[in-house]
Amino acid sequence: MKLLWVGAGLAAALGLGVQTARAQQCFATIDGTTVYSSPDAQAVRDAVGAAAPGDVVKVAGVCAGVSGAQVVAIGQPLTLRGGYTLTNWALSDPNAHPTVLDAQQAGRVVYATQPLTLENLIVRGGRWTNPFESGGGVALESAGVISNVVIRGSEAANGAGGGLYVGGPATVTHSALVSNVARYRGGGASFNAEVWIVASAFLSNTVTDFSAGYGGGANFGFSAPATVSSSTFAGNAAGAQAGGARFDNRATLRHVTFTHNIARGIGGAIFSNETHAQDVTFAHNQATVLSTGGAHFNWVTWLTDTTFYSNSAAMHGGGAYFNQSFFGDLAALRNVSFVSNTADERGGGAFAFNQARLEGQGVTFVGNRAQQEGGGLYVSGAADLSEAQFSGNTAGASGGGAFFAQPVTLSVAAFMSNTAQGMGGGALFAANLLAQGPLTFTANAAGVAGGGAHVSATLALSRSAWIGNSAGRGGGLSVAGPVTLSAVTFVGNQAMGAQGFGGGVYAGSAAGLSEAQFLSNTARQGGGMYALGAAALEAVTFTANVALANGGGALLLGTAAISGSAFAGNRALGGSGPAWAGASGEAFAPLAVLAINGSGGGAALFGATIITRSAFIGNSAAEHGGGAYGWGAVGGSGVIWRDNAAARCGGGLHLAGMTVGGRARWVNSLWAGNAAGQGAAVCAAHDGGDDALILLHATLVSPMLVGAEAVRVNAGAVYLTNTLIASHTVGVARLGGAAQVAHVLIGGASAPLSGTVMLAGPLFIGPARFVDVVDYALAPVSLAIDGGAPEGVSADYFGRPRPQGNAPDIGYAESEIVLRRVFAPRAVR
Repeated sequence: MKLLWVGAGLAAALGLGVQTARAQQCFATIDGTTVYSSPDAQAVRDAVGAAAPGDVVKVAGVCAGVSGAQVVAIGQPLTLRGGYTLTNWALSDPNAHPTVLDAQQAGRVVYATQPLTLENLIVRGGRWTNPFESGGGVALESAGVISNVVIRGSEAANGAGGGLYVGGPATVTHSALVSNVARYRGGGASFNAEVWIVASAFLSNTVTDFSAGYGGGANFGFSAPATVSSSTFAGNAAGAQAGGARFDNRATLRHVTFTHNIARGIGGAIFSNETHAQDVTFAHNQATVLSTGGAHFNWVTWLTDTTFYSNSAAMHGGGAYFNQSFFGDLAALRNVSFVSNTADERGGGAFAFNQARLEGQGVTFVGNRAQQEGGGLYVSGAADLSEAQFSGNTAGASGGGAFFAQPVTLSVAAFMSNTAQGMGGGALFAANLLAQGPLTFTANAAGVAGGGAHVSATLALSRSAWIGNSAGRGGGLSVAGPVTLSAVTFVGNQAMGAQGFGGGVYAGSAAGLSEAQFLSNTARQGGGMYALGAAALEAVTFTANVALANGGGALLLGTAAISGSAFAGNRALGGSGPAWAGASGEAFAPLAVLAINGSGGGAALFGATIITRSAFIGNSAAEHGGGAYGWGAVGGSGVIWRDNAAARCGGGLHLAGMTVGGRARWVNSLWAGNAAGQGAAVCAAHDGGDDALILLHATLVSPMLVGAEAVRVNAGAVYLTNTLIASHTVGVARLGGAAQVAHVLIGGASAPLSGTVMLAGPLFIGPARFVDVVDYALAPVSLAIDGGAPEGVSADYFGRPRPQGNAPDIGYAESEIVLRRVFAPRAVR
């Protein structure tokens, strides 16, 4: 907080230890030779009466009492200067010789109709009661210069300007207005023309009227542009608006402090119609009934290096209220901080209202609180913020850090440790969000949705991160509209509410993600991601995410296209499914989800899905589908399923219901080292009829013998062609539905087939023989070489042409060996 320079005379007036000179004796002179003296203020009146225009009237002592309702009335341009002594009229020293003009509550102290300069004086005890007349202590109808003057304890009982009124241009320097009272405007001072204020203080002044009591410290009228520098407004109060000061014209503020001011209505500290402020502090100001605890800004506003600290409002805008009423108006903030402000309704730190734009660079919102929306910031219009920080803010409803009601552009913004009881712990975006730089959301929390952020409309975002956020759904991010994310990271977020959807992301509509990472997120459903609409994932990794129910890495309800992505170390634990009642008409999950709990360790997929060039590695499920659980036509090509595990069925893939005529076709894919109680690699439990699961050029293997069938068919139709199975005690087990094999090699199985399995082509039984147990490349003597049939697959998993020899090899990879085998395998028909 800035410190006001206190001059010697000011120190005396404020009771800081300087002794007064010759109490109750008044002296005045013009030339230092003729000295007027009196026990009251007559000496001053005599000297003024003898003065010529432009003279300096020098005063000493205490001049008390009125004549004609004023201590002194002046009708010509003069300077009235104190700080003298009878023995020295050459040097004014208000520190050693304070000079007092006192109306003793019987009228005004000074009244002037011509330009007047007041210097080195203490003015006190003025009281003016005429209706709608201004200036309780000093009333200057023309221009005025106030220098090193203290005006205190004066009142305009039925007018404006309790301490001072200036009708013409005014300059106030090194002065103080203290404990003055006005009914209407300007408890300390009221100005009606341009004014310059330097190194001055407005302290403990009051305007009393509840409807028109504006500007407790000072009021600057519509014809009074004001420039204020190095000054303080403290402890002032207004019955209506602007406890510290009201600026109806342009306000230029430099190095100014507004502290502990109070207003019943708008603007605990100030109300300003056009503002240019630099290095200004608003601290501990209050609006007790309406909005704007700190500053209320209308129209064009420019703030630089300004701080709003611990202000409070009974409605909106604890620190500041920006009311840009006309299109084209702008509120521009540079290096502005909002700290520990509170609002009983919206915008704990700041509230921006109406049509124009809020632009901010280097803005900071820390520890602010709103009972409703926008703990740090609430913006109802468009906004453009860069290098912004929101930390430790709280909202009783939504938007803990910020609430944006209209489109917003953000670049290089950070949201940390903000909290909302509703949606958007870090921020709520009710309209589109356009991000032009990295955004980070860390350790934010929301009771309902979007721990880091909630977006109600469209979102397109890149190069951003959500870390350690939590919410009922969408622990990191919740988006109601279409969302496009690229080069984003979600780490350690949680969605553990009654719905508990999407630890990292909850997408309520179509979702497109590329080059995204989901690490160690947790949710009841969809540990990393939960999507209601169509999803397209490209180069996305899901690692070590956890779902207490289904979809450890991701749960996707709509159609999906997944390419170049990886699901590793994700888990579906089971045993903690949420209540599935929707809200606001949203269908959060199909009935199919209700039937499972602990399925889809890597992913749970409930719409038609195509997966290409992707991997499921080391995922686990307490129920079905350690790698993935599919309810629908889930197929793909070039997919690796390695070391996944399920307690029940489908260590790699579990395929459940499909639509009529559905086709789940897998080509050039590898299942290696997967484990399950049933169907170590694949479990088929989809609908019967003309639905089909097709494994074409697939390899289902393990580095050691697995005590379960590789493929289990509980329902539906399963077709295996050009497929290799090894190191499972049973190759294909059919318990229901239908199963058919053709050009299939089964090695190392005590029972290659179990149940009724139709043969539509050769079945080879014998050692598969591999060069390694990583890529499972075929050895030269493998029975799989040239054992397949042409099925229109022109390349293998690695992109090598098929066939390399006389016929395609069985399995996901074509052998590159130069010497191909020349003996025929043993076929069982």
